[in-house]
Amino acid sequence: ALAREVRTGLADAVAASTDKPNQAFLLSLLQLCATAQEAPVFVKYAGDDYLADYAVRGLISTPGTEATLLALIGESPAPNALLAYAAAEKGLAAAEPALLKWAADPTADTPARQAVYNALAKCGTHASIATLAAAAKADGYAFTKNDATGAYVNLLARLAAAGEQRAHEDDRRAHLLHQVMRYRTIRKLRGSYVHVAAALFGGASEVPHYAQRCVNIPKLRHIQQLRSRRHYERGGNYR
Repeated sequence: ALAREVRTGLADAVAASTDKPNQAFLLSLLQLCATAQEAPVFVKYAGDDYLADYAVRGLISTPGTEATLLALIGESPAPNALLAYAAAEKGLAAAEPALLKWAADPTADTPARQAVYNALAKCGTHASIATLAAAAKADGYAFTKNDATGAYVNLLARLAAAGEQRAHEDDRRAHLLHQVMRYRTIRKLRGSYVHVAAALFGGASEVPHYAQRCVNIPKLRHIQQLRSRRHYERGGNYR
């Protein structure tokens, strides 16, 4: 009963305040104890430039707000980085159609595109593979600000781990690429991982010598060495 009164008091205080920083503070407090009944409070400020971040994060942390977030995503007139982030954090698989639509929107800016790709990686299905594959190829399989390549690899790895064998025509190639991308900061791979990716997913004819390199290094022994217990004990890093 006391918690309910606290939530009611916070909601009323947010509505009564006209100071944005104070409202933000009150919303952050409400976020700590809110239930699905308080979802309308957060929705009210989800479109406010100053308070949107606090409002959407409140919906993310509150149990039972999936339908509310899906409604906001469906009503958004343009790709929205914050709502895409919410979809990723909540694992909203039902948001995939809207996210794919946003991914194809030429007006999406870099932050929105990055958030959408990340959301598809975290909650997308095999239906998202073609979109992320095309985006990664357009980036030359490099890691750019929109991180299409990283999202593509993460989606493949997640689907493979979940047992969706149709996620890709060859799980071995997906596994190898996942390992390469996971340790892409290793000096030995820094100059070649992009080409390895192209060879694995763009066809060996694109970069044949890198494709051959993959064959000559089964299971990527150099990566396994860096992952060894001795490496960790020495306090090594992947730089």
